[in-house]
Amino acid sequence: MVNILPRLRTRSIHFIFDWDGTITTKDTIGFMGKIAETKSTSESTWADLEEYYLATHRSHVENYEPKKAKRRTVAEEREWLRSLRSVEESSTRKAEEISLFKGVTAADVRNIANQVISGSEVAIRDGWVELLAEIDIRQKSQTPPNLDIVSIVSANWSQLFIMECLKTSNCPMHVSIPEEPGELRGDQTHTIRIYGNEIQGLQSKEGSSGLLRHPNGRDFRTSDDKSKWIHECNEAKASAAEQPFVIYFGDSMGDFDALLTAGLGVCIRNEPPSRSQQQLLETFDRLNIHVPHILDRDINATGSIVWALNFEEVAEALKKS
Repeated sequence: MVNILPRLRTRSIHFIFDWDGTITTKDTIGFMGKIAETKSTSESTWADLEEYYLATHRSHVENYEPKKAKRRTVAEEREWLRSLRSVEESSTRKAEEISLFKGVTAADVRNIANQVISGSEVAIRDGWVELLAEIDIRQKSQTPPNLDIVSIVSANWSQLFIMECLKTSNCPMHVSIPEEPGELRGDQTHTIRIYGNEIQGLQSKEGSSGLLRHPNGRDFRTSDDKSKWIHECNEAKASAAEQPFVIYFGDSMGDFDALLTAGLGVCIRNEPPSRSQQQLLETFDRLNIHVPHILDRDINATGSIVWALNFEEVAEALKKS
């Protein structure tokens, strides 16, 4: 059992989840291509965009110093991850320039989300329902404003896609998209709030403008963006006493900063690990960061990072607390 958790019986927790490869068993960004295909008249395809992204990323890796093998500190790794903003934004601009998502509607996004969940192309990780049930039990014993909060923060290109996937999979909690990027007010019980990027203009009659900039001005492109968002959420609380303990769940290098920023970081891994999960594991090894299993008994410091195969193991640890 994680020794941190017993100390949290009377303290609220902000459970923050990455989406791709964390809640889901594999990355879902490729399904953005299916969404684009519903309306796109562009001569370029999603495959062309993927090729462009890989070439841009490869060039950036080749020219960046220090190289991976020579990065030995968390600060150096964080600087590397921040440098990837140019790669991510270049890919986003390219998708906009070729009008890949122009004309796409909210209905198109919903239809694709329904298809990929119903057709088992996207699967929700084992234990998700059980973990939410444990959180629900905790919330029922709490009093406002010190309630557990459940959030999803993602670099995926569509919040709506995430929400519709969860709804189609019969998520036991209400799922919503806040109007403001850091909005945590209002009823938090039995609710999951999604923070991330969006295809602009999905609700208009003409469909999307093709832009991939969130109307509220908050985009999530890099690992650093998630970490900043966590800090902002805590700062929004009136006092330190009201600040919930943050548990962040992620699976890839895009979660590196957030895992370190949280009071407890939980690395979700497949068996065997996916390529992105293996990269995260190797990075922690290179930086001499110990990552024990979530049910190990020697985890007793705030700022720890642990790993779990699924949410059943997380629910078990939470239940034992």
